[in-house]
Amino acid sequence: MSQKNEFENLEDKKIKHSYIQNMFSDISHTYDLMNNIFTFGQHKKWRKKIVKQEITQNDSVLDIGCGTGDFVFDCLPYSKNSIVGIDFAKSMVEIAYNKSDQFSQMTNFLIGDALILPIQSNRFDICSMSFVLRNISDVDVLLREVHRILKPGGKIIIIDAFKKTNRFRIINFFSKLYSAFLVPVIGRLISGHRNAYKYLNFSIENFYTMDELGEFMENNQFVVRNKQTFLFGSVGALVVQKLD
Repeated sequence: MSQKNEFENLEDKKIKHSYIQNMFSDISHTYDLMNNIFTFGQHKKWRKKIVKQEITQNDSVLDIGCGTGDFVFDCLPYSKNSIVGIDFAKSMVEIAYNKSDQFSQMTNFLIGDALILPIQSNRFDICSMSFVLRNISDVDVLLREVHRILKPGGKIIIIDAFKKTNRFRIINFFSKLYSAFLVPVIGRLISGHRNAYKYLNFSIENFYTMDELGEFMENNQFVVRNKQTFLFGSVGALVVQKLD
């Protein structure tokens, strides 16, 4: 069965929303380990580099789809303002909350839906999403919510695995082999979830390229401020700013 057929029901937004929530709840216990394995530990460096560049001491930050909280924790040395993580997978939030005991500063984690953010308007300076946007069932609704809760001039930081371009064909070939064949096998053995890491490759292949996402953002009341790529272009960071 092709990946397209296997995940074709996810074209229904309600089905995708429920599927993603259940999937991330199921793999929460091995989520940090799998991230370390599949990025060769580099995801920590990518996050910290972007945080250092983009977060200042007065910035209030909302990390959407916070998972086990690592982006929130990375922000703590740089901002003295409110830093909040939100995720709709309860088990992820519970892990993040337990990890927060390691930090001296207060952190705040919420269980909540990115499409109906329980946040007042014009509340945050920064919204971040690390490996989240591909999994959102309705990106248009998400952007409206993020635009609502961001202050004028606020920014979105997006770190994700983007669809490959034809720019590095040889590298892309081996990258696709890795994500389509090796990742699902290792992912299933370690996480115990049959499809989570098959879905990973499917979601990348059906996502934007970085340039496409930048264009999409600029058509939705944001302007691109920063673009960076990592791991031979397999992962990228896109920073966009809300137009006043």
